[in-house]
Amino acid sequence: MNEIVLAIHKLKDNLKDILNEEKNILEEKRNILKKYYTFKKDHNTISEYKINIKNVMQNISIIINKRDNHINNIIKNINDVKSLILINKEKLINLSEKKEDVSSYKNEYLLELEEKKNLIEEYTKNLIKMSKNIEEFSVQIDNQSKSNTLSLKKIEQIKITVQNKSNLLKSTLPEKNNQQKLNELIKDKQHKEEILKVQYQEKYDNLEKEVNKNYNLPLEKLQFYKNVSTSQKEANQQVDILREDILKMGQINFDAESKYNNQLQRYNLLSEKYNKIGEAKKYLKILISEIDQIAMERFKETFNRVRLYFNEIFKKIFSGGEGDLILNFNKNILQSEIDIIAHPPEKKMQNIELLSSGEKALTAIALLFALWKVNPSPFCFFDEIDTSLDEINAEKLASLLKGEDLNKSQLIIITHQKSTMEAADTLYGITMEESGISKLVSVKF
Repeated sequence: MNEIVLAIHKLKDNLKDILNEEKNILEEKRNILKKYYTFKKDHNTISEYKINIKNVMQNISIIINKRDNHINNIIKNINDVKSLILINKEKLINLSEKKEDVSSYKNEYLLELEEKKNLIEEYTKNLIKMSKNIEEFSVQIDNQSKSNTLSLKKIEQIKITVQNKSNLLKSTLPEKNNQQKLNELIKDKQHKEEILKVQYQEKYDNLEKEVNKNYNLPLEKLQFYKNVSTSQKEANQQVDILREDILKMGQINFDAESKYNNQLQRYNLLSEKYNKIGEAKKYLKILISEIDQIAMERFKETFNRVRLYFNEIFKKIFSGGEGDLILNFNKNILQSEIDIIAHPPEKKMQNIELLSSGEKALTAIALLFALWKVNPSPFCFFDEIDTSLDEINAEKLASLLKGEDLNKSQLIIITHQKSTMEAADTLYGITMEESGISKLVSVKF
């Protein structure tokens, strides 16, 4: 009986254990189901996150592409403007060089032109003098021709006289004697006549050869000059003087006037080009001056705004202190150097080169944000800007990111700092569950 009771108690205990175990199994089952539903819900949420992330990434890619295109267009426009300025400067230098060349050529040409003018004037004077001498010489030739003409007239008169005498002899002397004497007289007169003709022709030929040889002119060309009574001795002296003047002059360039006109035309053309180049140079100088003036005004305006924002952000990061940008003025403000002055709290104001690496990084970040605030962009990428920061300085950066008004801009930061991650609105992580396959995981805070 006792054994039965013990067995019953034992069975009861076993039943309790079984019930407890069943209860635990049910509880575990409920937990498993709860985890399953939670996992399923998380899985659906992750799937939605994946879809949302994919859409966001696509939108980001589109916006980035548009922004890149816009930036590329701006850079291209800036490069085009710079290229145009360089081209205009090169043109201005070339125009200045051409101006000097044209001025030099102009001076040389004017000297050469003056020499040719003087030479032409000298040739003209000599030609006038030669014309006068030739005119006088032609008068002598006319006189000689008249003298020869008179000789011919005398010969004709002698012929007539001889003929008359011949007729007279025929009538007075016997026919035979008269005929003989008359023939002899005629022959004598004819002989004298031939001698005079030959002498006259020789003189005329010699005179023609001499004129042609010395003056390269046919004798007929000198017949139009007026008669001037001059002695033979004076005429010979004038001819000698004229011959010496011709030899001194040398060969006459009859193309000088034509060449002078061509050179004058070329000079006028070059002068016109020179004036146009001068006007273009003035216009380019005015244009470059206006561009430089606009650039300097915009630079001053932008510099003052960056300087103001830099000091403001510097104080936020360092919780006090002062940051400043100092412009070392040069003749051209666009080529001036800029000094970055940092004055962290409880430290002396000093150049950025004397700061620690963390302070340098924070100062550089303050300057980057100052530049960004002057001209905000829809997206701003930072690639591990907090690498050199310790935990305290990283917290300062995180505080700046949280308190900064982004003006509808998005900051994308690649970082390994915990404090920077905590300051983000959305965290994207890259994992590699399978070798060679990256996976994106995002968490919103």
